[in-house]
Amino acid sequence: MSKPEALESGEPTMVKKRAIDVTPYEHGIWCSIGDGEPFVNDIVMRRWSDDGTRITFMLDSHNFLFAEPDEEIAVVVREEPYGSAKFMEDCLRSDAETMKNRPTQPRAMCQEGQAAIDLLLSQGYSTDDVVAAMKRLDVEEGK
Repeated sequence: MSKPEALESGEPTMVKKRAIDVTPYEHGIWCSIGDGEPFVNDIVMRRWSDDGTRITFMLDSHNFLFAEPDEEIAVVVREEPYGSAKFMEDCLRSDAETMKNRPTQPRAMCQEGQAAIDLLLSQGYSTDDVVAAMKRLDVEEGK
């Protein structure tokens, strides 16, 4: 990702927006990774959390930002289109479709599944180990 010309002189102009109003490819986050030089990290996707209480934003760097819908976040508004007009139209249409289907309830876990997780954690397995095991099971079951 190249640094936009408008940013050559320093930090870009940032605005505060409610998370629900922040859209992919039209907004970015001013950030740096590690000790690297600050840059605008474009928001390339957003979706609802499983329980519908938060929005997950995927950044161009493949990092994530999480916010409640009414939470104000500081964003950079892109001055130039990210891609062609057709690309932007397709992306915004897809985003609108994703965001209109807000989950209203958390996913339920069966009692047996929760008991298995509790047992593994009580035996000293880390949360990362348990999550990795669950992912392997999902793959084996074709989910």
